[in-house]
Amino acid sequence: MKKGVLQKLFSQNYIYVIYGPPLTYKTTIALHILRMYKGNKIYVGLGKHAYLRPILKDIHFMPIRDLKEELEFILRLPFIQKVDNSLIVYDGFGANLFPLRAFYPENVVMRLASFILAYLKYVSLAHSSKAVVVIEGGDFPLFKRVLQEYSSLFIKTKVSGNSVTLYVLDNRFSHITSLKLFIEEILEKKDEREDY
Repeated sequence: MKKGVLQKLFSQNYIYVIYGPPLTYKTTIALHILRMYKGNKIYVGLGKHAYLRPILKDIHFMPIRDLKEELEFILRLPFIQKVDNSLIVYDGFGANLFPLRAFYPENVVMRLASFILAYLKYVSLAHSSKAVVVIEGGDFPLFKRVLQEYSSLFIKTKVSGNSVTLYVLDNRFSHITSLKLFIEEILEKKDEREDY
């Protein structure tokens, strides 16, 4: 990814959403963005991503395995020392919420999702931070309605051969621009560090 494109895309302190079908390099792209960020770095792994340990020297890794841990983390987030001027990658959003739909009405699950996103937005604004929420989705992300309330920029991933296309969309899912990246560009390379 070009340095200037990243600076422009991720210049505001708010919530960004990366979504797409499984195996479309969503986590890899989020880690690539995190790797290049020059401020504090926080990686929050939810669900299966709790078992992924990003290989980054200066990262604050938070594995979250269940909803209780997620809510405790969200409430503690403003008090984490590294939260000021940070980039928070919240990978696997909804992993702990989606199973609740079998036991609770959808509006209860959506309120929990809204609470988590509202707190993430509060932290990003109050602490000059940015949050990148990574979630599954097809044409639209899971928890679309709630995400639209808190995010202004959505990035949809689509794989074609040896490249990934990022479709940058506003919160009405209108196309803004597209970026085509070769998969080798976003895979971690030892000794290549580019700050933005």
